[in-house]
Amino acid sequence: MTCGVAAMWGSSFLWIAIAIDHVDNGVVPLVRCAFGAMVLAMFPAARRRLDRQDWPRFVLTAALWMAIPFLLYPIAERTVSSSITGMINGGLPVVTAVVTALWVGRAPSVFRMVAVLVGFSGIAVISITSVDEGTSADVKGVVLLGIALLCYAVAANIAQPMYPKYGSLAPMLWITIIATVLSLPYGIFGLVHGGFDAEALGALFMLGAMGTVREGTTLPETGFVLFQLSF
Repeated sequence: MTCGVAAMWGSSFLWIAIAIDHVDNGVVPLVRCAFGAMVLAMFPAARRRLDRQDWPRFVLTAALWMAIPFLLYPIAERTVSSSITGMINGGLPVVTAVVTALWVGRAPSVFRMVAVLVGFSGIAVISITSVDEGTSADVKGVVLLGIALLCYAVAANIAQPMYPKYGSLAPMLWITIIATVLSLPYGIFGLVHGGFDAEALGALFMLGAMGTVREGTTLPETGFVLFQLSF
């Protein structure tokens, strides 16, 4: 299972690279979220109504978890290779640990602080050497990837209380639906000005349908583990 999740997670950057060869950046988050919502809606457990007081939390989570980072990744991959993107994205647990510690106002243990420093050192080495080579990354792309990681880390803390209440699939369905709506302005603009083709459709289906199911079934548990490991 771990190998399968790793393969799906890592391949997402390849699908993005394929898609942006054929479509505008803004199309990627729109179609990706739309495919994800359609697949998740097939599960009865996902079709659960939200309490009115939880809507602001879900809207903010959708923006930070999907609408914003799903746009930042294709923009970044215009100048950063998919392999470097995947390696930088591997720093998500490190960023999540730092954000969670700040979020709850409690410092992690000394051992975990050392682990965080080592993790950040690894991210810095990958980023700096890639930019210095000038062929696989640039400063703008690396900064955008860093912002995307920060969005994910904040979103994980905002969304965490919703999973015990609603389960794993229902939050993912509503977050994906809301993110689809939030992505409409730049998605429609991209479709009008950039076009669309079958190859992009296939890549975005794999990215949205398979990736979203993966996130809906594994990230709640993964997020909880990361939350625990932050201390």
